[in-house]
Amino acid sequence: MAMKTVNLGDVYNRQKFVGAMKDLSDLGGLVEKISAPEGNWNPCIRADIHGLINPPVESYAGLAPDSVINDANEAHSKYEENMQNYAIKNFDILLGKISGETLLQLVTSVLPVDKTGNKGLDKVIKAINEKRKIAKAAEKGDIHSYVNEKLKDASDWRKQAYFGYSIGNPDYVQRTFQAYAQSSEQDFSKEVLDNQGNIKENVLRKIIRENYTQLVAKDTEESDKVAKRYLSAIAQGAYQAVKPEKEDKPGKIARTGKVK
Repeated sequence: MAMKTVNLGDVYNRQKFVGAMKDLSDLGGLVEKISAPEGNWNPCIRADIHGLINPPVESYAGLAPDSVINDANEAHSKYEENMQNYAIKNFDILLGKISGETLLQLVTSVLPVDKTGNKGLDKVIKAINEKRKIAKAAEKGDIHSYVNEKLKDASDWRKQAYFGYSIGNPDYVQRTFQAYAQSSEQDFSKEVLDNQGNIKENVLRKIIRENYTQLVAKDTEESDKVAKRYLSAIAQGAYQAVKPEKEDKPGKIARTGKVK
């Protein structure tokens, strides 16, 4: 079975897109499995990789793990690039198919989002990035740094009150952080949800589109890397939305669905 793929000039076709994304995701999962020590010599994984990428060798049965892993990684990179090129041409079509929940996940935890120059969008982006800062500070247990950073813009009386109460009262730092977190959550909900509590999908799509456009315009090695992350994430998000609900057959290695 040869690997299904798409190319730069292809127009969107659901069946071909789903087939290509399925094989790409399957290959990504196989690369992950064979790269783990317990999977280095697994004959089933080797056979599945061979069946997908169709290498010149007749079999991977006796080859060293490094050779198989190298072939699998090279093939995955090649087909991932094909998908990214495909996503360039079909950017708006794929972006339009992503669900609101996935769009929200992309802008809050997967893709970096920067200011665009559009006041309306930048207000939303500010709320998104503040929520990300809160989550990062909580995860790292570094709430002191976050609170101190916020206090730089506070009034003198607010700073004096904070440091006065916090001396000998470590719980006050936690309460202050929670107050900032609650305020951030309120701002976030106000900006990304409408009056009915629905995700503002069109706003999030504009943020993603504007950020991708800015990355392309910068035309640097670093911005190109992030732009490719955008393309892969959009392809993956669209795939999750349009693929059949049940695809995996018993005994088949499931795809990881990871966006790298």
